[in-house]
Amino acid sequence: MSEAFTLRQLQETLGIPRGVLSALIGAGFVSPARAERGAYRFTFQDVILLRTAYELRAAKIPPRRILQSLRRVRAALPEEMPLTGLRITAVGGEVVVRGAGQHYAAESGQLLLDFE
Repeated sequence: MSEAFTLRQLQETLGIPRGVLSALIGAGFVSPARAERGAYRFTFQDVILLRTAYELRAAKIPPRRILQSLRRVRAALPEEMPLTGLRITAVGGEVVVRGAGQHYAAESGQLLLDFE
């Protein structure tokens, strides 16, 4: 069985306040399992997605746009490929995805040129 992380471990590891983590969970960014006493248990993929969502929020991307973008990206991926296999960042107020040799805007799907 894979390792499970607690809410306290996430707070310490990511440096994200408990209230922010609770809001990200409530907004649907991840759906953690529950332990016997109802405590959250997060997978490593949950940790990566929460960190990504927190970074997008810090870049002033509204939660609704983050959720819409992540859902669109997830829907376009093969079932066996997790969102954590992509690099998702904010660029100029847009959610941008890099992966599988492509660089595109998550909301529109428009390919972007990478001059780096």
